[in-house]
Amino acid sequence: MKEYIKLPKTKIIPDSSIEKQQLSDADWINYIFHIILKYNSIDKEKIINLVQEELKKQHSQVEELIKNHIYTWYKKAKKTDKQIAIWRIILNLEPKSNSLKGFYDLKFQHSDWDKYFVFEAKNLGEIKSQSQSASINEYVYNQTKKDGGMYRFFTGKYAFEFNFGGMLGFIVGKNNNLKTKLIDKIENVYKNGLGQLADNKIIINSIAENSNTFETIHKRKNFISKKDKKFHLYHIILDFTNEEK
Repeated sequence: MKEYIKLPKTKIIPDSSIEKQQLSDADWINYIFHIILKYNSIDKEKIINLVQEELKKQHSQVEELIKNHIYTWYKKAKKTDKQIAIWRIILNLEPKSNSLKGFYDLKFQHSDWDKYFVFEAKNLGEIKSQSQSASINEYVYNQTKKDGGMYRFFTGKYAFEFNFGGMLGFIVGKNNNLKTKLIDKIENVYKNGLGQLADNKIIINSIAENSNTFETIHKRKNFISKKDKKFHLYHIILDFTNEEK
């Protein structure tokens, strides 16, 4: 049974640049959530087939495949979807950070917004020789590598100027109670230390009450003021499997 995706409500975007510049960060972020969740609501059969073909390769790159598919879909949507077209939000793949080493997987921005929103994308689930637990480690934190998708937001690699960012999880292997295990891992890794959860804050179904979304709120030292601030990390899980819900 296909899961129904609810798109977040968005404000009508003003015509003038002056009025656009008065939109809040939350308004801009909501436009971006709308775009990603609209992608999530399209017919997945073609994407599933593309993933299965990619997995046949000796050195498959599923993350790259799906990121490129999102980018290509969005370029088309900007021409064919009237709502998305009028927003004129720009999407770039993996631009370099100007100040610190690191690459963003997806970067959304607008000429009338003085900030931008970045997503780090990771495969999730059992895929080829990678176990489900290993994919969760890569998403949350890999102790051996001292790295991980979420962890990069707390070391200054990603979104170091802002108090928000996003994670995209691509389920392309077996989904064995993955969301629960992912959240358990986050709670365990970030109960203290770098990126510690602020007030144990994990908000389930946080974006328009969609079950494939949640938000984690962390303590992060501001890299300019050096003071602890709250950092909001938004998680969207995209399931590209044929498993019945």
